[in-house]
Amino acid sequence: MFLRGIIPALITPFTKDSEVNYDSLKRIVELNLNKGVSGFYTCGSTGEAFMLTEEERGKITQTVVGQVNGRAKVIAHVGDIDTRKCIRLAKHAEQAGVDAVSAIPPFYYKFSFDEIYTHYRMIAEATNLPFIIYNFPRLSGVEFSVDQVRKLSEINNIVGMKHTSMDLYQMQKVKAMIPGFEIYCSLDEIYLAGRVMGSDAAIGSTYNVMAERFCELNRLIEENKIKEAEDAMKEACNIISVLVRDNHFNALRYVFETHGIPCGQSRSPFASISAQTRELLDNISFSIQADREVKA
Repeated sequence: MFLRGIIPALITPFTKDSEVNYDSLKRIVELNLNKGVSGFYTCGSTGEAFMLTEEERGKITQTVVGQVNGRAKVIAHVGDIDTRKCIRLAKHAEQAGVDAVSAIPPFYYKFSFDEIYTHYRMIAEATNLPFIIYNFPRLSGVEFSVDQVRKLSEINNIVGMKHTSMDLYQMQKVKAMIPGFEIYCSLDEIYLAGRVMGSDAAIGSTYNVMAERFCELNRLIEENKIKEAEDAMKEACNIISVLVRDNHFNALRYVFETHGIPCGQSRSPFASISAQTRELLDNISFSIQADREVKA
């Protein structure tokens, strides 16, 4: 068992000048630690990794590790289409003290599975850290078969998969066919279904602003209170439906902004959320009590 519980895929807060706001990042981490999360996933899709420089990605991960200070796990997403860049990010993450690294498969150029396998193997072998595959076919364009996942799982250090897909049948087959392989369900709206189908933990975007709801869901599932969990999941999905109406990265930022944590806007070309979405978010109660100052 490497990870259990709720793991926010952290947003990247920005200043008004679109620079990374490291102070707000620390406050978001501390807020979620107080809610009982098990870990954090840095510089993933929600963190808008591909809108960041290599140096920013390294500093974000280092900042999160420093703020966590051993109180939870930290997974650094080091994915890119350049294997050398991934290796540099992975080595930096190891030096920073993360607990694991993860990477989206190389995208855009329609790489073959053999090329993806070599890419993953080289990253996994570059550090002594556990490595987590990032399965996100909708955005990466890479659709892994169960046999391909099994082959990847044989690479030294690869311990699990972040499963950002509605295909829970595939997820269940992977879990059943690869003993000891960890699965982290990563679509918040199917959290309950994913857990019932065998996922070990969850990494999600909306946990940034409502981790307490999913920590409670996790407790209900572990106590086998499935009917109560169904009701709690329905409530969470009602909120998720508002958060994802437009750019959900900026929706999450807006929630933090209105609760005293400056987060700015996504970098261009991402658009702002609509006035209607802002109004809907204003009518939702979020449990956010933001300290003005957080010690590193």
